[in-house]
Amino acid sequence: MNTNSSYNFTFNDVLFSSLSSSSDPLVTRRLFLLRNVQVLELLIALFAFVAIHSLRQKKHYGLPVWPFLGMLPSLAFALKGNIYEWLSDVLCRQNGTFRFRGPWLSSLNSTITCDPRNIEHLLKNRFSVFPKGSYFRDNLRDLLGDGIFNADDETWQRQRKTASIEFHSAKFRQLTTHSLYELVHKRLLPVLETSVKSSSPIDLQDVLLRLTFDNVCMIAFGVDPGCLGPDQPVIPFAKAFEDATEAAVCRFVMPTCVWKLMRYLNIGTEKMLRESIKGVDDFADEVIRTRKKELSLEGETTKRSDLLTVFMGLRDEKGECFSDKFLRDICVNFILAGRDTSSVALSWFFWLLEKNPEVEEKIMLEMCKILRQRDDNGNGEKIIYAPVFRPEEIKKMDYLQAALSEALRLYPSVPVDHKEVQEDDVFPDGTVLKRGEKVIYAIYAMGRMEAIWGKDCREFRPERWLRDGRFMSESAYKFTAFNGGPRLCLGKDFAYYQMKSTAAAIVYRYKVKVVEGHRVEPKLALTMYMKHGLVVNLINRSDSEVDRDLIYINTYTHTHKPIMEFDYEKLVSATDGFSPSRLIGKGSHGYVYEGLLHEEDDHKRQRVVAIKTPSLLSSRSQPSSVITKTEQMKKLEDEISVMSSLPYNPHVLTFLGHAEKRLMVVEFMPNGSLHQLLHHVSSSTPPPTWLKRIEIALKIASAVHFLHEQDILHRDIKSDNILFDSNWEPKLADFGLAVDLAEKKVPAPAPAGTIGYLDPCYTSPENLSAKTDVYSYGVVLLEIVSCRKAIDVSRSPASIVDWALPLIEEGKIGEICCGGGGGGGGGSGVFMETNLRLLRMAARCVSSDVESRPSSGEIAAEMVACLTEPVRSLPLWVSFFRGVVKLKRRKKRLRERMTWPGQTCRVR
Repeated sequence: MNTNSSYNFTFNDVLFSSLSSSSDPLVTRRLFLLRNVQVLELLIALFAFVAIHSLRQKKHYGLPVWPFLGMLPSLAFALKGNIYEWLSDVLCRQNGTFRFRGPWLSSLNSTITCDPRNIEHLLKNRFSVFPKGSYFRDNLRDLLGDGIFNADDETWQRQRKTASIEFHSAKFRQLTTHSLYELVHKRLLPVLETSVKSSSPIDLQDVLLRLTFDNVCMIAFGVDPGCLGPDQPVIPFAKAFEDATEAAVCRFVMPTCVWKLMRYLNIGTEKMLRESIKGVDDFADEVIRTRKKELSLEGETTKRSDLLTVFMGLRDEKGECFSDKFLRDICVNFILAGRDTSSVALSWFFWLLEKNPEVEEKIMLEMCKILRQRDDNGNGEKIIYAPVFRPEEIKKMDYLQAALSEALRLYPSVPVDHKEVQEDDVFPDGTVLKRGEKVIYAIYAMGRMEAIWGKDCREFRPERWLRDGRFMSESAYKFTAFNGGPRLCLGKDFAYYQMKSTAAAIVYRYKVKVVEGHRVEPKLALTMYMKHGLVVNLINRSDSEVDRDLIYINTYTHTHKPIMEFDYEKLVSATDGFSPSRLIGKGSHGYVYEGLLHEEDDHKRQRVVAIKTPSLLSSRSQPSSVITKTEQMKKLEDEISVMSSLPYNPHVLTFLGHAEKRLMVVEFMPNGSLHQLLHHVSSSTPPPTWLKRIEIALKIASAVHFLHEQDILHRDIKSDNILFDSNWEPKLADFGLAVDLAEKKVPAPAPAGTIGYLDPCYTSPENLSAKTDVYSYGVVLLEIVSCRKAIDVSRSPASIVDWALPLIEEGKIGEICCGGGGGGGGGSGVFMETNLRLLRMAARCVSSDVESRPSSGEIAAEMVACLTEPVRSLPLWVSFFRGVVKLKRRKKRLRERMTWPGQTCRVR
């Protein structure tokens, strides 16, 4: 054996020696190839091993992980197509969260998520731990500087507070309304009409970008660049701004060292970025210099309300004027937000509308319905075929707002956003985060997650946003198109108004048809432009189409319930002359009586109603030196005016009519008030179940949101004014202090309300806002959870707010929640997490920082989430027990219906 081995070795050795010593060049070349084939085989085997190993990691990490390169090859391939769809697919496979691993020593490592729990955690619950971060700021500093969208901490807070005050001012609303009217009706529509007359296609995305750019420049800088015009001029500032945003986003998809080297060498996208930013700076510097000269003139400051002028009049913490660079950064940031987001959203909206004609038809019906309600067209006169929709009419377009929201859900203007981890933390889904790590939340992917929106998540269905025909916003952490938490978009209301005004003007006049064969796909940028624009043909909508919709409206739909004019004497008789036995409620300026009215068609049938009268008209009234008869009559007239203007809503007390505006008739609520239900508890009448309490909170939140959508502020939300009908459905009542913001009364009404529910920040008429009602609702929410009165002088502290807030901050939920049946205690078990969410929402509502209070829409969305959460998590035995109880109750009711006197009936 040893001999053979030795022999073989010697033979090979001799063979290679002889070949090597050969002088034949062909033999030498073959020998060289033979040796390299062995190396090549090793390399192929090694590559195959690495490839198989990397690809197998896709199952665990979501993407293949390559040595040195990480997941960069997958990202590079995705950049050639729709990167947002690619990212959505990865997140769906990974249950909403995965870690992206970039090349070694690169800055691309990050955690990417679209889980609403994680997003609420980073945007609200742990907001201070997740700032924009140095990586985001460094990438965009050249373009955005220290503006509000690129800033953190005190710099961000100072800018946001000032901008918030300005955004809610009457001068700002007037500026936005007037400028938008001018742009839409005197520039946009003529441009579109030119395209129609010439039968030529038009890039609608470009037109909308020009519209919003002009509009936001008027608001930010107070100047009109004139981008939107018949000849579509090229504006250097607009071109420079667009090039700058496009070049800046490239920094996020390449290693930091690469783009910094490109900047140093002044090549590629960095060269374009430098040149375009110079164009932006030149324009801003010129505007600031000009404005300073204008403001030097006496009285000029009172004529302007644009952001640049506002910030020029302010001082920093040292008492000095802001620098020109700081002013430039502020205005550029607001232009970026206002220009791209609305126009991009409208572009996707019109693309989706063309694919869903049934949605377009419903929008037309809604607009025709609103036009039919106009006083000047409600008497059968011919409708205006080219209307200018009024601001109050725009706000009533619920279905249009739902369609726009659905477009934003599927194609959000900002498809992804970025945060940086300030300290070690853990997401609610268990993902561990390390200090300095980047977190990207994928807003585009959220709209395509079945776990969030259901199996029809990829369908364009505006109806998912409607509750009882009214628009109902979703949680900001489920629908994050306008961000959430403390960074919730300040211009959200303005953006909706801008989009609705523009969309209504176009849809009512034209059909928008995308040119056949035109390719529509998103572009990689800070905002989700269409890569090739939106080239469309516009077709005039005929008068016959409008007439058809109006006929449908007149035949099949009714927006308001009929309001009756009652006979005064009949109402007095219905209450037995305001008999004390018929008195069911009284307040500071009126009494409420139970009345029995005979039906017009059958006098034997009677209808029970509630009749409200000024207290001075009642036999029980006492002379008062505080409230005069004239004041009481005026209050009742105002209440009648407010209630008669409201469309029907199932959670608001139904207005039936009046008699000479001296008596008001509303539906009768036989089951008392929420105050009685919560605070008159005994062994025979326990407090309502937790599910019932959450249901009450949701329905009242829906009622408040409905009122705010109508520009109505209630000003007296309290448990005494929440009544129950015969089916124990809660309804918001008593509009004696309500204010219609659309009427703009002069002087404005003085602060009013009920002690304990009245917002302490509402100290003067100027402080009145929707957040005043939000505070009152927060107090009611605390009542619902704790069963404690808003003011209880027998306890210390007497105020429920002063008592509950410290306990909420300390997490002592069990000390706040009072007992309730239905599947668990409030402070433990199934409902513990739900009540924690309720109390956190209540704490936000009663916050002393008015700006940080949630909107009524956000509250309603959170109540929906709270209502569905415990139902999903109820134990099986609780569900079974409830089913048995319901079955027994049904049998009992059936037995009672089937049993006559002297008989027995057994129901099996």
